[in-house]
Amino acid sequence: RSTFDASVHPVLQSQCVACHQPAGSSGAATAGNSFARSRFVLTGSPEGDYNVTLSMISDTCNLNSNALIVRPSTSPHPNGAAAGSTPLPAGSAGYTAIANWINSGCAR
Repeated sequence: RSTFDASVHPVLQSQCVACHQPAGSSGAATAGNSFARSRFVLTGSPEGDYNVTLSMISDTCNLNSNALIVRPSTSPHPNGAAAGSTPLPAGSAGYTAIANWINSGCAR
């Protein structure tokens, strides 16, 4: 949990919380996509965001099976947005922080 607080939560705060908050975002209805259908809703507090973030991880040993890393690193994000909209491009500092956190759970 301490790694989440120190490394992952700041990335979520800077890259994700603007759209993934309970009230949605100004772009919520873009291209017919309603934010209300998203299961990744952030509160802005580490305590509130930890468990929902864990729910986006399905296999710590297979990075590309986790929605937490795949969805925001795929263009466009969200689906139907303008091309080039990628909050966490592969190789970016935020992507790497989240990828390292996910991989740290693999018991190989």
